[in-house]
Amino acid sequence: FSLKTDGGALTGTLEGLPTSPAKIEDGKSQAESVSFSVTTHYQGSPVKLVFKGKLSGDRIEFAFGTEDGSWGTQVTAKRST
Repeated sequence: FSLKTDGGALTGTLEGLPTSPAKIEDGKSQAESVSFSVTTHYQGSPVKLVFKGKLSGDRIEFAFGTEDGSWGTQVTAKRST
């Protein structure tokens, strides 16, 4: 994750997907919450992944999955220096 906030807007990129880097879309930052989506490809078809995260110290706990809800998981991102 490479994230940048400016007011309530969240921008950046996400590495590690089949179409890396994936540009963050619809990014929002509000108090201790962040949300955004990225579009990648799976078996030749575009897939929109939706991320919702909660900030906790130097970490963000993300729940993310497909836009239609057919798949999801969790991941923790830790700030690097």
